[in-house]
Amino acid sequence: MKKVFFALIIFLQTGLLIAQVPEDALRLSLNRTSGTARSLSLSNAMGALGGDHSSIGINPAG
Repeated sequence: MKKVFFALIIFLQTGLLIAQVPEDALRLSLNRTSGTARSLSLSNAMGALGGDHSSIGINPAG
Protein backbone atom coordinates (compact mmCIF):
# COMPACT_ATOMS: atom_id res chain seq x y z
CA MET A 1 0.00 0.00 0.00
CA LYS A 2 2.88 2.36 0.76
CA LYS A 3 4.36 1.85 -2.70
CA VAL A 4 1.05 2.61 -4.41
CA PHE A 5 0.51 5.70 -2.29
CA PHE A 6 4.08 6.88 -2.91
CA ALA A 7 3.73 6.28 -6.66
CA LEU A 8 0.43 8.19 -6.69
CA ILE A 9 1.99 11.15 -4.88
CA ILE A 10 4.93 11.20 -7.29
CA PHE A 11 2.57 10.99 -10.27
CA LEU A 12 0.43 13.88 -9.01
CA GLN A 13 3.47 16.06 -8.28
CA THR A 14 4.87 15.85 -11.82
CA GLY A 15 2.48 18.60 -12.95
CA LEU A 16 4.31 21.03 -10.69
CA LEU A 17 7.59 20.32 -12.45
CA ILE A 18 6.44 22.21 -15.55
CA ALA A 19 7.44 25.62 -14.28
CA GLN A 20 7.77 27.41 -17.58
CA VAL A 21 5.91 26.75 -20.80
CA PRO A 22 7.18 28.08 -24.15
CA GLU A 23 4.67 30.96 -24.08
CA ASP A 24 6.10 32.20 -20.78
CA ALA A 25 9.64 31.96 -22.10
CA LEU A 26 8.70 34.11 -25.10
CA ARG A 27 6.82 36.63 -22.97
CA LEU A 28 9.68 37.01 -20.50
CA SER A 29 12.31 37.30 -23.22
CA LEU A 30 10.70 40.35 -24.83
CA ASN A 31 12.28 43.59 -23.68
CA ARG A 32 9.67 46.32 -23.46
CA THR A 33 11.52 49.44 -22.46
CA SER A 34 9.61 52.64 -21.95
CA GLY A 35 11.66 55.73 -21.32
CA THR A 36 15.31 56.51 -20.98
CA ALA A 37 17.92 54.64 -18.97
CA ARG A 38 17.68 57.23 -16.21
CA SER A 39 13.92 56.86 -16.04
CA LEU A 40 14.14 53.07 -15.92
CA SER A 41 16.81 53.17 -13.21
CA LEU A 42 14.43 55.15 -11.02
CA SER A 43 11.58 52.70 -11.68
CA ASN A 44 9.83 55.29 -13.88
CA ALA A 45 9.52 57.76 -10.99
CA MET A 46 10.65 60.61 -13.24
CA GLY A 47 7.34 62.46 -12.90
CA ALA A 48 8.30 63.44 -9.36
CA LEU A 49 11.98 64.03 -10.06
CA GLY A 50 11.96 65.67 -13.47
CA GLY A 51 15.09 66.85 -15.22
CA ASP A 52 14.78 64.50 -18.18
CA HIS A 53 12.91 64.69 -21.47
CA SER A 54 10.97 61.53 -20.60
CA SER A 55 9.29 63.30 -17.66
CA ILE A 56 7.17 65.31 -20.10
CA GLY A 57 4.92 62.34 -20.84
CA ILE A 58 4.85 61.12 -17.24
CA ASN A 59 3.93 64.40 -15.54
CA PRO A 60 0.55 63.85 -13.82
CA ALA A 61 -0.13 67.59 -13.63
CA GLY A 62 -0.39 67.84 -17.37
